[in-house]
Amino acid sequence: MLEPISDKLTPETQAYMKLDNKRTLRLCIKNCILKGVGLGRLKRIFEIFVGATERGYNLKTMDLDAINGIISPQDLAAFTKVYRPSFNAGNIQESKRYLKGNPASKGVRWERAMAKSVPVCWITPPGAADGKVFFYIHGGGWCFGSPDTTRAFCTEIALLAKVKVLSVDYRLAPEHPHPAQIDDVSAAYEWLVESGTQPENIVIGGESAGGHLSLLLLDCLKASGQLPAGAVLISPPVDLTFQGAQMFENIPTDPFLGTGGAGIFILNVLRNAKTDYTAAGFAPALLDISGYPPLLLQASTSEILYFNALTLKEMAEAAGVDLTFQTWNGMMHAFEVICRKDVVEVKEANTKIAEFLGRVLTL
Repeated sequence: MLEPISDKLTPETQAYMKLDNKRTLRLCIKNCILKGVGLGRLKRIFEIFVGATERGYNLKTMDLDAINGIISPQDLAAFTKVYRPSFNAGNIQESKRYLKGNPASKGVRWERAMAKSVPVCWITPPGAADGKVFFYIHGGGWCFGSPDTTRAFCTEIALLAKVKVLSVDYRLAPEHPHPAQIDDVSAAYEWLVESGTQPENIVIGGESAGGHLSLLLLDCLKASGQLPAGAVLISPPVDLTFQGAQMFENIPTDPFLGTGGAGIFILNVLRNAKTDYTAAGFAPALLDISGYPPLLLQASTSEILYFNALTLKEMAEAAGVDLTFQTWNGMMHAFEVICRKDVVEVKEANTKIAEFLGRVLTL
């Protein structure tokens, strides 16, 4: 069995992953009962994900047919039915813990609204700069997450940068396959501009799948002439073919997308939705990013998407795009959003995000 190489992760990351694994297991057992999905069935599906990851690591391929990593649409739906509320509840618990322990967050307003047909949430800190907005797109493999799961992160950035944050609650796969997500994100951005916020006063951003959607949104906005002042990209998927030996080096040090099996789950979501993740309309690696505004790119050197970050860095250099690339060792995927905000690396990364917002928005 492929074992995670924990000693290459920071002690804080190891401790958080142990806590998160226990919490998620407990929530999954609870949701198996609530959702009418047998625990044995869930265990079997999870074993497929983990087993396929190990075979992929050994064979240096993520071709689902070659590594026997395919699950049926019925099993995909059952797994999502149980894992989504478990994933979301765990992250909401972390957000509540942060909000309770951070006195400054009590002065931050949280307001739900509708951007055309898309639910959004406004996060407004005391003394927010007038008319400046961080337009945030949550991650979660296009299947999980919400403004509630990223509330702690958005609150932290709002407080650090003194800007309003607009967090988008887009439709989720597999019930709503691509392009539902980018359609919703585009509609929400359009609504924001139509409501009076100028593009030069907006920075877009997102973690993981949210970073991917940020890149697709930039492509749409480039065509329409509505590009924002900049973009924050946290560990975005850029090339989902997962080709190249370098990517496989980090599978043992990525406890979520790697040894946790989430990468295989996401590939199954795309396969079942018949999403061509090698097409220009979905794969950021195929986009012409020339003319993009300044980008801040953050990643952990321990995650499998680190090599996607290197790909994006090379694309930016070739296109003459202003890209700031920041990395941390031994951290988990999207640690800025997921991990506790008092961890040194998290505080450092989020401070750098706030500094980037200050630079491109001239705060």
